[in-house]
Amino acid sequence: MDYDQRRVTPVREVMTTMVVVATPDDHLIDAARTMREARVSGLPVVTTDRTVVGVVSERDLVAELHRSAGLLSFRGLLDLILAFSGDADTERVRQSVQRLQSGRVGEIMTKPPVVADPEDSVQECMRLMKQYHVNRLPIVENGRLVGMIARGDVIRWLTIAPTPVPSKKVDVPLHVGSTRVSRRPKPPPTRKPRPRARMDDVR
Repeated sequence: MDYDQRRVTPVREVMTTMVVVATPDDHLIDAARTMREARVSGLPVVTTDRTVVGVVSERDLVAELHRSAGLLSFRGLLDLILAFSGDADTERVRQSVQRLQSGRVGEIMTKPPVVADPEDSVQECMRLMKQYHVNRLPIVENGRLVGMIARGDVIRWLTIAPTPVPSKKVDVPLHVGSTRVSRRPKPPPTRKPRPRARMDDVR
């Protein structure tokens, strides 16, 4: 399968079907832990019947901590490190932790979510990610979550080496160019000489 064929492949064949999710009522700290354990940077937010109502990402969490406690992504990491050394504004860190423990996913998630259909092509998913500036798309069928595709999944799919086409078995003729190569004929079988008759045997 070449690059052009991969671009028009239905996303059903590329998406992740084992999807970790969050619910609108989950606490922010639980969503953050789920992302860390699953090694993902975002989660689809679903109701009990798997209806997708939003997406929550690390970016949403950082933005909320900046809004509620003035903690920035890079500076926030330094604040946390310095807090344990006693040289930082520990109150800001305390407020951030408190917000993660009390806040709900439904309060900060991105909604309405940008979603794709399982029959959409990989190229269409790329277009949606670029247009809406998102890194992942929930895949929805009949209103229910059936999979997830991230930007990294698309890149890996498109950069896989093409599958080599198996070569067909061809019988090579026994000649090179215009010179025919003939097989050496087998030598005729050797015959054993008959014994000569002796004079004594002739009566």
